[in-house]
Amino acid sequence: MTPSDKLAIVSVEATGKTLTVGLSDGRTISAPMVWYPRLAQGSPDQLQDCWIYEGGVGVHWPSLDEDISLDGLLAGAPSPEYRRAARGVFFPNAGDPASLVAAHGFFQRLLNEYSELLRKQPAEDQARLREEVFRALGNRPAA
Repeated sequence: MTPSDKLAIVSVEATGKTLTVGLSDGRTISAPMVWYPRLAQGSPDQLQDCWIYEGGVGVHWPSLDEDISLDGLLAGAPSPEYRRAARGVFFPNAGDPASLVAAHGFFQRLLNEYSELLRKQPAEDQARLREEVFRALGNRPAA
């Protein structure tokens, strides 16, 4: 018997920072959106485009190719993508070359994903978004 055998998801709300599901017993469960990178990158329309599996055992976002189970939410389990990224970033030994290589690879992938998302923005927004990122990093863009 799993923890969700007598529970069901009855509602879903995914916002910029939080995923919240309502349960059949009246409780709500919230998780940080960063735990689900695919959702975190989704537009508001994509986040609303979801459906609850029959029996309330999970939620599916077709345009984001994301599925989250009730059992996973009850267990407080982030997505596999988040866990893989966390292993590469929160390395136990900062002086370990293998850990540094893993962190570098993670940040390189993150930068590539950001670049791809930036290219999808309207031209007039690209410079503003790029400037915001550099300002947040405390850097100036190369001329």
